[in-house]
Amino acid sequence: MRSTAELRILWAPACTAPFARLNLYGEGVVTVDVLIVDAVKALNAVLIDWDYRTRRADTGAYNCRQITGGTNYSLHAYGIAVDLNWSTNPYGHHLITDMPIGMIEDIEGIRTAGGVQVWRWGGRYSNNKDAMHFEVVASPAELVRGIRSTTTTPTPQPPNSKDLDMDEQRLREIVREETERGSNRTISFVGAMLEAQFPKMAEWTKAMSDLTVDRLKK
Repeated sequence: MRSTAELRILWAPACTAPFARLNLYGEGVVTVDVLIVDAVKALNAVLIDWDYRTRRADTGAYNCRQITGGTNYSLHAYGIAVDLNWSTNPYGHHLITDMPIGMIEDIEGIRTAGGVQVWRWGGRYSNNKDAMHFEVVASPAELVRGIRSTTTTPTPQPPNSKDLDMDEQRLREIVREETERGSNRTISFVGAMLEAQFPKMAEWTKAMSDLTVDRLKK
């Protein structure tokens, strides 16, 4: 599974992504990167299944800040982590949580259409436990392919004109806001879209992504 450092590179730059605001089951409201909206909806579906209600006062996501006890950006600064009911799921040396283990396992079981794990739970950290915390461990390119259904396997249907218009509009908005920043998350997103339509472009998009990763590491 990807490290936090690898995720920072994939989702860079911090504190700048186009964001979306979502209501969670209960009273919680979170602001996240637009590319993880479907992942958050899948997480929320699990909360509903387990009747686990979030509280507005201690639930959140995007926060342009450094990691607790460190100097690098937290994954919250990229809009790819959510904290649920932190007063009853605190950060500390010992694991304390009011979340049912079955619910946690269901969230960890969410997969992309390509079979990649989407969420990691902070309660499984080897050192301090962060029971409130769930973070995306999939890349932008993996998420753009969609979230696998946990109930039924739908018959693939060709996209209609409305779907194509919506995809194009979303793509235009993201590219317009981030092209100037040289964002690796945008290159991954666009690359996945192009690969889906033009498989022969796979090598070109990978080369572009590698160049951006190298630049961000310097």
